[in-house]
Amino acid sequence: MCGIAGIYTQTSELILRYQSVFSEIKRLLKHRGPDDEGVEILPDKGLGLVHTRLSVIDLSPAGRQPMWDEERTVAILFNGEIYNFIELRRELIEYGYQFRSRSDTEVLVLGYKAWGIEGLLRKINGMFAFALWDNVRNQLFLARDRLGEKPLYYFWDPGTRTLLFASEIKAILVWPFVRRTVSPEGLHLYLAFGYIPSPYTIFQNIFKLSPGHLLRYDGDSPRIERYWGIENLGRWRASQREYQEAVREGLIRAVARRLVSDVPLGAFLSGGVDSSVVVGLMSRLQSEPVRTFTSAFDVGPRSPKYNVDAEAAEVVARAFSTQHTCFVVKMENIMDLLYRVIWNMDEPHANPTLIATYLLAHFIKSRGISVILSGDGGDELFGGYSRYLADFQVGLLRRAPRWMRSALRSFLQRAQGKSLRKFLKALEKAEMIPGTGEWYLSWWEIFPSDERLRLIDRSWCEAWETPYRLVDQVISQVDAPTSQDLLAYLDLTLWVADESNMRVDKMCMAHALEVRAPFLDHEIVERAMAIPFREKVGLWKEKRLLKEAFSDLLPEIVLHRPKWGWFSPVYYWVKDAIWEEASQLIRHLSETGIFSKEAVRYTEKEIAIHYPHRIWSMVVLAIWHEIFIENNKIEIEKW
Repeated sequence: MCGIAGIYTQTSELILRYQSVFSEIKRLLKHRGPDDEGVEILPDKGLGLVHTRLSVIDLSPAGRQPMWDEERTVAILFNGEIYNFIELRRELIEYGYQFRSRSDTEVLVLGYKAWGIEGLLRKINGMFAFALWDNVRNQLFLARDRLGEKPLYYFWDPGTRTLLFASEIKAILVWPFVRRTVSPEGLHLYLAFGYIPSPYTIFQNIFKLSPGHLLRYDGDSPRIERYWGIENLGRWRASQREYQEAVREGLIRAVARRLVSDVPLGAFLSGGVDSSVVVGLMSRLQSEPVRTFTSAFDVGPRSPKYNVDAEAAEVVARAFSTQHTCFVVKMENIMDLLYRVIWNMDEPHANPTLIATYLLAHFIKSRGISVILSGDGGDELFGGYSRYLADFQVGLLRRAPRWMRSALRSFLQRAQGKSLRKFLKALEKAEMIPGTGEWYLSWWEIFPSDERLRLIDRSWCEAWETPYRLVDQVISQVDAPTSQDLLAYLDLTLWVADESNMRVDKMCMAHALEVRAPFLDHEIVERAMAIPFREKVGLWKEKRLLKEAFSDLLPEIVLHRPKWGWFSPVYYWVKDAIWEEASQLIRHLSETGIFSKEAVRYTEKEIAIHYPHRIWSMVVLAIWHEIFIENNKIEIEKW
């Protein structure tokens, strides 16, 4: 795990004019790689490369980056892990290539020489973001892993034909010619999703390289192409036994590959199915007890509601005889922590679990752990969310005659009771066309389009359809047999890649903690997503297939307890810990020209009572704006 950044420009005097920027980039990315650093500047080529290193495999100086081949024809900046590097190394040695290190990085350098960029990307199994420089062809390649576990951003200036790239946006903003302006598309995406999916960011003219994509730049203009996608969604026909064997064998192999490390490792444990499978397999594959970690929340007498998973994790830890620790998040310094996590995220990100992840990562690192395994991705692959089953049930409602649905809706609009209101929402969804942006966002939206148009100043409203268009574009990439298969695919492509993975990467790498997710092994993803949705779940039971595949491994509590989910006490944080400061920040949003004053007043009076998560998302946006737009300099010490 590392931080990478660089520039390739056809206006080479930029390299000489701004040489001091390279030192600033090293400083800004030091938290991602505190063990070593390297800079390579080739003014005659218009190339500058920066690397900060977190040493995990081959701790010696031989793993230092930028790494060149012996003839200095190929160089690489690499962030991530290649899990099948031992097999690939063996294959390259058979071809006659000689290695000077034990690192997986060198496999990428020599693999490019042997197989070319397309062949290399087909062969590697891992999480990665890398920049590869071909010194003969004067060509730069940027690549991001298939599921988006590692971040990679870029900026393109056609006037000077300059390409900037970095692991974090702040290492792009440091260049004096990059303007800090808010993207209207990014703003609408944030308010709709609570995060900003690829390829957009909240900054105008700065983009994320999408997962499974490759960028080529030869000095003319960048070209982006997709090198991986899910091609057999929900169409694998086999027996339950064959499905279970494929999932079981694949996950055992994925976990084993992620245990290769020259530094101590552990695991997140929530007490749910996914993390319990990972920890259970680790306990069988390791001779030493697994070191497991979870978090709980202290909000006084209201705490038990938020700590169901933490209590289950204790039971699972005892079942697998792990060395378990529970870190308690207290309701202290919430606003100060918000500033810290938003500085590390680079963009507004509305998930309140940012704080718990940030604090837990700091705690784990302080205990001498540098690598942690997680259960991320299991819900999307194996039908772990209740909305998947709900969508199936809505589909059954859609078969009823329209007059019947209309009559029921009229009756329920006058009815009382939580269960009846849920049924009314289901009827409303039954009127939507499945497989559209509107349909998908009806499960997700923080601020629906009418609310966004009410809140945002008119000058920002032109991009209001961006969230729907983005989802429609992702839908066009795949042929889904059912709306449940499509829902899971969209969650994997959007939520996992740019909400979950970015949140986990940024919060953990803020403390130089590497996270590995066996469920996001692309071989597992391809197998799991090919299994039809109805084969993964029961009529009222999420993850039936996964639970049955590991029924001999999982404790009874995991097999039979309902999914609870990991969520923060955001209502109490807003109400009891930050309300005064939050009100000031939201009022300040109207002064930025983004929100109208009338909308801010409406938000404080109406939304605060019923929608604390919306208040939280607006506070996050206001803090982000203060840090990254209103300040002339990114002050790392301040945040």
